[in-house]
Amino acid sequence: MSFELRLDPRRVARRLAPGALAVQVPRPQVVVKPAGAADRLLGLPVAVDGIGVVGQYLGHVERVEATPAGEEEVWDIQVGVYAVYGVLERDGCVAVVPVVWNGVAPPDVPKMLGLFREFRVFAQQFGEVTAPKRAIVNLEDVYAGRDLVIRIDPAGASQLAPGELRRQLAELHLRYSKLSKMYARLYSAYRSAADRAVAAESQLMELTANMEMLVARLQELAGAVERSQAQLASAVSRLQALSRLVTSERELRGRLQDLIDEISATVESASGAIAAVRALVSQVVAPAAAEEEAAAPPPAGGGEGAGGGGGGGG
Repeated sequence: MSFELRLDPRRVARRLAPGALAVQVPRPQVVVKPAGAADRLLGLPVAVDGIGVVGQYLGHVERVEATPAGEEEVWDIQVGVYAVYGVLERDGCVAVVPVVWNGVAPPDVPKMLGLFREFRVFAQQFGEVTAPKRAIVNLEDVYAGRDLVIRIDPAGASQLAPGELRRQLAELHLRYSKLSKMYARLYSAYRSAADRAVAAESQLMELTANMEMLVARLQELAGAVERSQAQLASAVSRLQALSRLVTSERELRGRLQDLIDEISATVESASGAIAAVRALVSQVVAPAAAEEEAAAPPPAGGGEGAGGGGGGGG
């Protein structure tokens, strides 16, 4: 029951204007059709103290409800919009005018009833009000036609004595003060939570940015690692080739050393043979030379001239 109806009768009249007569008027959705004295309530505004007008009376259901204080008569009142329109026709012109609005007909309507070609009822329910019958404080005056608004006082404030009313107002004020303080604390907690949420969101955005930077850096490092792995693989391949070359060189050096050793041995053996040949030659040549020297005649006069010369000098 936290709504209030404001409806301009002229808008409804324009909706049912001559150019819109072909539009079907919604059928009344009244749950319980008023009967007897309740006919006088049909279309009257229903006002709830502390809320305002909640709609027009369309009907009600009476029932008995058990309460801690005993059985109590309760009304379930259907509320909505109710209006009666009359169709006027003269000289080919058609007009639709409200005849009954808010449960009351204008004073000049009874004089004009014979002028209307037909009447149309617009009724649409959009809510329900449940209240004890005792809460309808002016029901007798409404039945008698003295009041044109059905007033419901669910708190029963109109039936309280002034002292009791002041006591309840003081209690309500105390409750209001407590609720205000509680609301202030809740609002402060809400603002604090909202500030923390904003700070957390800012930190989250910063962390997200840092994470994106870290991911980009990791991607760069992954690329560098892949390039390094490729370079290492190439270096390993080159090292393997060099290792094969070194192994071949070592084998070649070993073979060369063996050849050098063989040549050295050959040279040594040749040197020995040469020495033996020289020795043999010297053994053969030396006696022949001695024999040749011994067989040769001495030169003529050579000894004496040499000796005389030597003596004369002396």
